Formats: sequence, C-alpha cells, structure tokens
Amino acid sequence: MGRPILVCLSAIALLGCGGNQCPVDSSTDTDTIPTTTTSTTPVTTPTTNTNTTPPTTSTPGPFSKLRIVHVAPDLTAMDLYVNEAAIPVMNDLIHEDGTAYTDRPVGMFHFDYSLAGYDAINSLVEFDSPLFDQQWHSHAIVGVAGAYEVWTFDDDNRNVGVANIRIRWTHAAVGLGEIDLVEEFRGITVASDLSYGDSVVVTSTAGPTSIGVDLDDDGLVDWTFEEFDLGTDQLVNIYITDNGEPLIDQNKAFLIAHRDNGLTPRQDVIVVP
Repeated sequence: MGRPILVCLSAIALLGCGGNQCPVDSSTDTDTIPTTTTSTTPVTTPTTNTNTTPPTTSTPGPFSKLRIVHVAPDLTAMDLYVNEAAIPVMNDLIHEDGTAYTDRPVGMFHFDYSLAGYDAINSLVEFDSPLFDQQWHSHAIVGVAGAYEVWTFDDDNRNVGVANIRIRWTHAAVGLGEIDLVEEFRGITVASDLSYGDSVVVTSTAGPTSIGVDLDDDGLVDWTFEEFDLGTDQLVNIYITDNGEPLIDQNKAFLIAHRDNGLTPRQDVIVVP
C-alpha cells in the first residue's frame, strides 16, 4: 500500500465578507394626552422599523484542487515546479505514491516535472495546463524511458452519492495491449477495448469489487486482481499498470488506486499455479 506524500503547495484563502445588521430603533416615546374627564387613557404612536438593508452572504473566492500520482515504473522520485519557480511545490514523489488534493490558484500554469534534485530547466516533462475555478484535477506521471508523459484529468466528484463510488479506470501499462475489464462479482463489463492511454469513468454501488481482465477479447477472464473496497462518495482513479517490461505476464501487472486522501493501495493479480 502506498503512503500519502506531504507536499508544499501554495494554498489560497477562501475569501468571504460577512455583514452585520444594526437595526435602527425609530420608535417614538409614548405620549399621554390629558382630557377634561377623570380618565387618563394613554395614546401611543405605533413604531416603524426603517432598516431596509438586505442581509449579506459569504461567497467563496476562486480556488482549484490538484492531486498527483506516480505510476511510471522506471522513474525515480520526482519534483514539480510551477511557472519555472526556483523552489519546487512538490518534492520526492516516488513510484506508486500519490498526493492528496491540495488547494491551488486558478488560471493557466506551466508545469515542469523533474527528477528529484533537478531544477525546472532540466525537467523531463513540461506542459501548460489550466486549473479551473472550483474544479478538482489529477496529474499522473506515466510511461517508460524515452516516452515519459504526465496525463491530466478533470475529476468530477460531484453527486457521487453516499452509497456509491465513482472510478476512473485508466490503462497505463505500456507492455499491455488492448483489454476488457470485467467486474466479476456483478458480471458487468466495465470497459471494452481499452488501449494504453484510454480512460473510462463508471459510477456504481460501493462495496467489495473484483476486477478481471480479458486479454484476447474472447469473453473470458484471463486474470483476476485482488479484491478491494475503496469506500463511498468519492472519485478514485485506478491505473492498470505494470513494471515496464515489454512482454507482460500476470506476475507483472497490478492496479494502483489513487484516493482523494492521497493513499495509493495496490492490488496484484491473483496468481493461479
């Protein structure tokens, strides 16, 4: 199981402006009007509230969130620089580990992913990408030597439901061809003809899950990964990955699940003798 990585990402404040009402008491004094009779009944003037100021509400300022996972099997620890700054915002993210969502400013940014200890100028992967207001984002470091990439995802984790889980299945195994994914407990095909770089998002009832892989499109499961249960009401990114070998077998494939708290549990293929 992976461990969460602590990252030093500059956060922004959620700006709000509250308002206080100060009601104005415009009531008049009670006047007593004397009469010529023995009765002294008081006559009062009704009060009127002259405060017409509407109540104010707090509005969050712009923000976005970003999490990062490392699933490139032959890469060492990685640093991340934003806008070619001298100091990285993420240090020493190792293979199979990830970060939790962290607040980031909104806008278009230049990202440089470098080997740990190297600066932005010597990055392995660089690109421009937006971070949208009130949007959750994921970056995944993938690939093998000569073909390293960082894939970016917009994470729609709204309205998942307390009894459900939303999973983005992503094919990140360089040595694995086109596959079908089958949820074996329910007998449901999760994804068909999934190739390297492809993703599919599925929302389903939460609970124990067993995923099988059909390698040759014959409708039969060839591998089964270890059973897992990832909780409820969240979006989890699961990467089908391997150890980078060009010829893959069941001992080299595994799943990395990137949860919103940064944990990255691993499920291996159940090896059948």
